[in-house]
Amino acid sequence: MEVGGELVNKDQGLRETTIERLLQGIVREITGIDLSDAALDEARRAAAERGMAIDYRSADARAFLREHPRVFDAVFFHQSLHHFDALDELMDLV
Repeated sequence: MEVGGELVNKDQGLRETTIERLLQGIVREITGIDLSDAALDEARRAAAERGMAIDYRSADARAFLREHPRVFDAVFFHQSLHHFDALDELMDLV
């Protein structure tokens, strides 16, 4: 991924690791996905406290990646791959 690319992030809680990518200038845009509305609410609060615009969406990772094929420069799974079955299928979508 080139610096300043676009990242989709399936992060457990979507908090600090997501925000750090923006702060470090690694990416210019982040879409964070999670099935947990509570995790998304917490992530939105954390981003807002820092004045960051991160696009958080409630979505299933596979469905989201099917709907957005090859849109992102990188896909980041932080402490979440153990929640998925059929990893080969999931990685094919990336």
